[in-house]
Formats: sequence, C-alpha cells, structure tokens
Amino acid sequence: MSLIEHVRRNSEPFLAAVGFLSLLVVGLIVYGDYGVSWDEPIQRHRSGQIPLDYVARVWASGELSPYPIDYAYGPLFSLGATALERLTGLVDPHDFYRQRHLVSFGFFYVGVFGFYRLGKKLLPGRYDALIGGMCQHV
Repeated sequence: MSLIEHVRRNSEPFLAAVGFLSLLVVGLIVYGDYGVSWDEPIQRHRSGQIPLDYVARVWASGELSPYPIDYAYGPLFSLGATALERLTGLVDPHDFYRQRHLVSFGFFYVGVFGFYRLGKKLLPGRYDALIGGMCQHV
C-alpha cells in the first residue's frame, strides 16, 4: 500500500482527532471570556441555589416539604454547577461564572463528540459525521 493510499484510508480519524483537539484547545482558551448574560444570575439562583438548598434540606431532614417556588425549568445542569461551586468554595462571582462556563463548555464538547459518534453509526458517507460534528461549533 502506498503512502497516498494509506493517508486516504486513514484521513478521517486523523482529521477527527485534529478537529476535536482544536475544539478543546480553543474552548479552554476562550471559556473565561464568555461574559455573563442578563439572566445568568437569575438562572443560577432559581435553578441552582434554591433547588440545591431544597435537596439538602430534604436530605438532612428525611421529610418532603413543599418546593419553595412554583416553577422550575430544567434545574439539573444548574443544580450540578451550583453543587460544584459550593464544593470548590468559590465565592467571587467572577470565579464561579468562569467555572460554570467551563462546565457548560464541557457539556457542549461531550455533546459534539456524541453527535459525531452517532453520525458515524447512522450516516453513509465517510466524512458526513465529521462534517456534522464540526458544523456544531462553527
């Protein structure tokens, strides 16, 4: 097998590795510059701190009590991010928002990789999954 034929047959895994490594490096460089949106403090409080306090109170007492707010929209991510924030002892808003953004990037990165792997199983073309995965972050 010639070198050119070897490169043609093995280019997709190489390109995938380069693409995902590039995404990881760029993400780790820029996550601290995401900024804070206008609703992020509200989201952190209503979907992170209140549910975490509720879970801790129920866990400690062993008794269910009424949930403190009348709505909750998908608190799982904020609950985990707030728990991590408390475990690491972050109190400075700059630090805990940077940590939340890093966790958010981690979820995005895993999601793009999962999308790529699913595409490899479902799409017929050799490069279709790679193109689809890379288009997620363009």
